[in-house]
Amino acid sequence: MKALRRMACLLLSVLLLGGLLNGLAVPDIILTAVNDEFLPLSSSTMPTRKNGEIYLPYSVFTGALGLQGAYSGAQQLLVLYNWDHTLNFSVGQGYVYDENDTSYAQPAYTINGTTYVPAKLVCGIFGFSYSTISSSYPVVRIANDSAKLSDRAFGAGATETVDRMVKNYLNPSKGSGGGSTDQPTKTEPQIPVQPPKAEEAIPHPSVVYLTFSGAPGEQTAALLDILSTYRRTATFCLPTDSVPAQDNAVRRIVADGHALALSITADASVADPVALVARLDRANDDLLLACGVQTRIVFVENGTGNLSQAQRNMLVNAGYRLWDGTLTAGEGSRSAYRGAESVLKGFQRSTAPAVVALGQSKNTPETLTYILRYMRETAISHATIELSTAPLNDSGDTR
Repeated sequence: MKALRRMACLLLSVLLLGGLLNGLAVPDIILTAVNDEFLPLSSSTMPTRKNGEIYLPYSVFTGALGLQGAYSGAQQLLVLYNWDHTLNFSVGQGYVYDENDTSYAQPAYTINGTTYVPAKLVCGIFGFSYSTISSSYPVVRIANDSAKLSDRAFGAGATETVDRMVKNYLNPSKGSGGGSTDQPTKTEPQIPVQPPKAEEAIPHPSVVYLTFSGAPGEQTAALLDILSTYRRTATFCLPTDSVPAQDNAVRRIVADGHALALSITADASVADPVALVARLDRANDDLLLACGVQTRIVFVENGTGNLSQAQRNMLVNAGYRLWDGTLTAGEGSRSAYRGAESVLKGFQRSTAPAVVALGQSKNTPETLTYILRYMRETAISHATIELSTAPLNDSGDTR
C-alpha cells in the first residue's frame, strides 16, 4: 500500500512539473496590425506591456500611419510629429510633452536597442484608433482612415494568419518564411455565407454586374482600390443633376477600366419624357468634358417599373438602355456583414445574371470586400455593363 502511495505521489509530481515547464515554455506573444495588415513578428518589433500599458516600437507609427520620427541618441530624445501635433519623448529623463508643453505620464523606453512608445497616448494625440483583438494570440491593431475592415471583420479572418505567423516565429527552421517576414501579412474577413464545396449543387450567377450609385463619392477612391486588388471591374452610376464637369475621381474610374452610367429616380421631376431625355443629354455633355466619354446606360434608382411606357419609349428611342439592380445590399442602413450576407444568399438562389446594387456609405468598402472574396473563391465571373448588353430591369424592357 505504501509503495502504491509513493508511486502515485511520484506520478503526480511528474505531471505537475511537466505542466509547470509547459506553462513556462509558452511565451507572451502579441502581434501588431496596422490598418488591414499584420506587421512582421519578431522579438525586436513585438508589442510589450509595461506598467499596465501596451508599448509599441515607434517605427510602427512612422510607416503606413504616416508620422514623422526623429531620434537623437546623444540627447536620448525621440520626436514624433505631423502637421498638427508633436510628441517629445525624453527617453533618458523619463518625461514626455506635446507642442503646447503639456506633459503626460507615459514615457518612452528603450528595450533591447529599440525605442518603445505608449500606444494609447500616441493614438490619442494623433487621432488613430487603438484596439486589442482577441484571437489565438492577442493582436494590437492601430488604424487610420485608410483601414477598410472593421475590427470584427479583421478579427474574423485573422485566426489562420495569426497561427501561421506564431508557428513560424516559434519554429523558424520549420516555417516557410523563418522567424519573421519582410512584408506585412494581409488578413481577410470571414465570408458571411460560406462558398459551397465542390460536390454541392448550389447555383451561382452566370455573371455579376457590380454597380455603385452616387458616384463619385467619399468612398469612391477606396472602392477603386479594392476592385483593383481583386482585379474586378464595375459600373459607377452618376446622378444626372450632379455630374462634375471636372473631377479626378471620374477620370480615374474611366482610366481603371470601369464603366459609367447615369442614374435617375422616377418621380415628378422626370415626368416629362422630353425633359428627361434633355436632362440625360446635358449630363453626357458634362461627362464628355470631364473625361472624354459618354454613356447610354441609365440606372433607375427606384426601378424602371416606376417609369411610364411613354418615358421608356422616349429613352430607348434616344439611344438609352434601362437597368435596375437585382440584388441590393442596403449597407447604408445596416452593417456591412449583413448587407453582404443578403447579396451572397441571393447568389445561391439562381444562375441568372445578377446586378449588385451598392452605394457610397461608410460600410460599402467592407461590404464589397466580403462580396469579392466570395466571388473569388467560387470563381464567379463579372462584367461591366456595356451598350450591347441586354438590359436587366424590373419592367422586363430589354430593348
